[in-house]
Amino acid sequence: MAEKTTLARPYAKAVFALAQEHGDLEAWSNMLQVAGSAVSEPNAAALLGSPHVSEAQLVELIAAPCRAVAWRGSVEKLGQNFLSVLAENRRLNVLPEISAIFERLKAEVERVVEVTLRSATPVSDALKERFVAALSKRFGRDVHLHCEIDDSLIGGAVIQAEDIVIDGSVSGRLEKLATEMTH
Repeated sequence: MAEKTTLARPYAKAVFALAQEHGDLEAWSNMLQVAGSAVSEPNAAALLGSPHVSEAQLVELIAAPCRAVAWRGSVEKLGQNFLSVLAENRRLNVLPEISAIFERLKAEVERVVEVTLRSATPVSDALKERFVAALSKRFGRDVHLHCEIDDSLIGGAVIQAEDIVIDGSVSGRLEKLATEMTH
C-alpha cells in the first residue's frame, strides 16, 4: 500500500495544483472519486493489466462514468488528458490513492477535517453538535462529522479523524482488559 501511495503522491499534488489554479477543487474531487471507484471495480481492475486492452480503451472505460457524473469546469477540458498520462505511465491503478491524497490536500486548504463517529446506537443531534464543537476546538478546523452504526461495538463509540482514533467503545475496553490480563 505504501508503494501505491508513493506512486500516487506526485500525480495527486500535480492535479491538486491544477485544480487550485482553475478554482475547480470540487469538480476534480468528484472526478477523482468516480475514477477511483471505477478502477476499483473487479472487472475494471482485471482489465488494467490486460495486454489485450489499449491505453485509449482503458482511459475511455474510466472517463465514461466521470463524464456522466463529474465532467465540468477544467475537468471537462483536462480530465481526459490526466487519465491519458496515467494510462501511459501505467498508473491508472493508483487512482484511489490519488483521490485520497487529493482529498487530504483539499481538506487542509479548506481547513476542514473529516471525522467518522462509529457508535453502537444512533447519536442524538445534540450529542453530534457537542462532538463537532469539541473536535473543532481540538483540531482548530471545521469538522464534517459522519456517523455510522456498528453493532459490534456493543456500546460507546469510536471516533476517527485523520490518523487519530479515540476508542470509547465497550468492545475496545474489553479488548484492553483482556490484553492487560494476559500480559
